[in-house]
Amino acid sequence: MTDITPQVTEAALRCQGWTFERVRAALSVLAEVYSGATVDWEEPDEDWGRVISDGEPAAYISARCPIAFVRADGEAAAQSVLTTLGVVVISARDFDAPSFRVDRHVLSRLSRRPLTENVSYERTSVNEIWWATV
Repeated sequence: MTDITPQVTEAALRCQGWTFERVRAALSVLAEVYSGATVDWEEPDEDWGRVISDGEPAAYISARCPIAFVRADGEAAAQSVLTTLGVVVISARDFDAPSFRVDRHVLSRLSRRPLTENVSYERTSVNEIWWATV
């Protein structure tokens, strides 16, 4: 189990200056990392943009704070380009696997509403984090 609370905390500290233009740039760059990828984000309504590859999410980027969850097969390339944009990158092999732990109160900084209690933040997946904070 990987505790990602420090990474979420770091991203929350970088929220100032994180603009829609920077989110778009990060999504565009990630769409080039994954084969056949497209961007799925309705600005300014959605708090997360997604990069879809082969019909599945390959990356999520928060529109509120500079944090991205990326699929492990593109981690090196994503890390290389996203760190230049100030994005905190968290990699996962499987977005459905409960392989992360995160402090619920820290994670709430990525959401405009109270977080659901239907997710175990002691053992959670990328998709559950995304679902809890949309």
